Amino acid sequence: MVSPATADAVERAVTAGTGGTVDLDTDDGRITVAVPRVVYFKRFTKGAQPGFLSA
Repeated sequence: MVSPATADAVERAVTAGTGGTVDLDTDDGRITVAVPRVVYFKRFTKGAQPGFLSA
């Protein structure tokens, strides 16, 4: 799970389609995600902590 601000950054990167990576501060620590490998992104509710899967 990530904060709404972090989810916004991922969503912007995915919709921009420019590739690259995004660093995420998660409940389990910091991770780096390869944006082109994100295949699923879901926000549970506005303001809630979102989660995602990558391939």
